[in-house]
Amino acid sequence: MEQWEKKFAQFCLQKKYITIEELQHLIYLENESLKKGKQENFLFLLESQLHWTNEHIQKVYQEGLQQDKTMMGESITKVPSITQMAVVNQDKTIPTKASAANQDKTMSTKASINQDRTMPVGQDKTPYCANIIPVTKEVQEAKIGRYRIIKTLGEGGMGIVYLVYDSLLQREVALKVLIPSVAMMENANERFIREAQATAKLNHPNIIRIYDVGNEQDKSFFTMEFISGKSLKEIMEEKKIEKNILLKIFQKVVNALSYAHAQGIIHRDLKPGNILVDHENEPHVMDFGLAKIMGSAEGDILTAPGAVIGSPAYMSPEQAKSELDKISKPSDVYALGVILYEMLTGQRLVQGNKLFEMFFQIIKKDTPPLRGIAPEIPEELERICLKALQKEIHSRYPSAKEMAQDLDQFCQLRETQSKKENNQSNKISKIGLLRFQYYAEESPKDNWISFFEIPINQELISIGRNRGNDICIRVPENQTRSLHISGQHCKLMVTKDKKIQIIDLKSTNGTFLNGQPLEPNKAYTMTPDSVVDLGKKEVRFIVDTGEEKFVKTILQTEPSPQKISIITTIDGSSTIQQ
Repeated sequence: MEQWEKKFAQFCLQKKYITIEELQHLIYLENESLKKGKQENFLFLLESQLHWTNEHIQKVYQEGLQQDKTMMGESITKVPSITQMAVVNQDKTIPTKASAANQDKTMSTKASINQDRTMPVGQDKTPYCANIIPVTKEVQEAKIGRYRIIKTLGEGGMGIVYLVYDSLLQREVALKVLIPSVAMMENANERFIREAQATAKLNHPNIIRIYDVGNEQDKSFFTMEFISGKSLKEIMEEKKIEKNILLKIFQKVVNALSYAHAQGIIHRDLKPGNILVDHENEPHVMDFGLAKIMGSAEGDILTAPGAVIGSPAYMSPEQAKSELDKISKPSDVYALGVILYEMLTGQRLVQGNKLFEMFFQIIKKDTPPLRGIAPEIPEELERICLKALQKEIHSRYPSAKEMAQDLDQFCQLRETQSKKENNQSNKISKIGLLRFQYYAEESPKDNWISFFEIPINQELISIGRNRGNDICIRVPENQTRSLHISGQHCKLMVTKDKKIQIIDLKSTNGTFLNGQPLEPNKAYTMTPDSVVDLGKKEVRFIVDTGEEKFVKTILQTEPSPQKISIITTIDGSSTIQQ
């Protein structure tokens, strides 16, 4: 961007003729055109992307000159017109004359004027950041003060985050620095420093910690703790973590926001991409770039009237309406509700990627009931989510504190219920135990030798060669014999009326009940002292039902809260893995 373009862009932003999102989008397109050897400058993009007419551009330009005659160093007549640009870029279809419909368009910054234009909005990883330099060998050797850059971790609407090495404290930390295209904007540095100050005020295990704030070579930066893991956005998209674990992660996020609200800080841009989850499933809320300190006028001064605050897909209705004076703690609550909705249903609450469509859904469209999408969602959890997603501010939770209280109570009741169910399942162990035997051809007395016993202490018991089973059977000294048992061979189920059923899981060599082969995937009821042969009838187990048998068990009758695998060997030894 030429210097005159930067000043013109600042003027347009100051006058609210364009939004900051639109400006970032145009900067991105201009940089992309330069990479391709084209000359799509800022004025050209105003007309081709935002549908400004030549008359509008001339009018705003003259208005800018009247305000500050030194604002631009070149006359607008020296700037290539849109017709000239069309000649330069013959490979791109560009309208050489604005349509009558476009001439009737106003200079309003409302998203409705761009409802026909698809913009890359609502993404957690903002794609339209200019001047992003890939980390090459040369960049890796670069330093910012005492910090040596190791690699790029990510980029957002305001800055780039690097993994750096702190030469003074000899540790790796994350360093965030403003991107050049944002640094030139008015109050950008003040807003950036405010992010560090807002986060530094918070001391919570689930909020990222700030270490240092500085300025090197006119570049503002701050360092924070480095979290090795994934964003909640990535985790939710992968759909590999169970929902009960996701709920525990979310519960900690809500409590972290409750703490922030108690300190008078509103996040204003909460979304899954701003929550890092480490390898212990501990969440860390970050990116307080749009945070506001309650009782401070600074946030209002740095935010222009009419500006849109937040990421579109997670905005509250008041944010979508640009009602800055109404953005408060319930705005964060709404964002939490959107995250919880997506977490429970697996679907986006706000669909599409056009601003006009997204804002309409946020402001006008009723929230679809969660249980209509996923009936297994508990009613109380649905109620909590829908209360957070109320359109009217006064109908939501006043802050994250009240939402956290309801969520904590729900999780506590659920845990209590789970313990009761576990106590009920403990009674299953009274049914009996499984006595496993192996066939020894050279035994002087009995060819069938018992080598371990296990109580029936859970409703479902999987048996096979793989370690993922509840009971894993292997013969270390005889690989061929081990392979006679399939990885997932069979499973036992205990019915509500305390009957034991066995199901063959399409094993290679079959499962035999009292000598009869079982049809795969069909449940067969077992009786006391039933004999089950596995594979080529070299390993079998017998169901014993007398309580006197329990004295020989190798496990406690109460089930472990963790899954237990038993790696058994023919010599009779067993290894319990938790």
